[in-house]
Amino acid sequence: MKFEDFIDVRDGTHDSPKAVEDGVYLLTTKGLKNQKIDFEGLKKVSFQDAKKINERSIVEQYDILLSMIGTVGNVYQERKSSVPYVIKNVALLKFHGDKVLSDWIYYYLLSPSGQQQINLRKKGSTQQFISLKDIRNISVDLPSRSEMKLLVKKLNVVNDKILLNEQINDNLAY
Repeated sequence: MKFEDFIDVRDGTHDSPKAVEDGVYLLTTKGLKNQKIDFEGLKKVSFQDAKKINERSIVEQYDILLSMIGTVGNVYQERKSSVPYVIKNVALLKFHGDKVLSDWIYYYLLSPSGQQQINLRKKGSTQQFISLKDIRNISVDLPSRSEMKLLVKKLNVVNDKILLNEQINDNLAY
């Protein structure tokens, strides 16, 4: 089944809003690293510009972000209900609160099979990219809802442990 058959796939703004001192972070590909958002070095945009960007591409809980220009294929799943950023030139996979499906696709995109699907669709030599059309055409075999829940539950236990260990390591580094 293609993503376009069951996922709302869009991207962030293509505008270049002016940077401001006090505002909302503007997340681009360079802010997506190792399934996390790195806010260091990201510019901020005005609250008015952020509101305009969110009219087109608001990021909500359980949505997935995918880097699509430059470093292609970095994946991030938004787990928080309140999002302190807007997006530019980042693919947005909307799940409208469906945590199970979002988790399933998140783990799929991180898997070798998911990364292969992305890599097969990359274009460009100087600066690689993947188009929204190509993302929409990514294919995946979806298990039944009950199988999805069971597998996701097991993967979440492992993932939560990894995240906790990373937080502990980050705290020890300071």
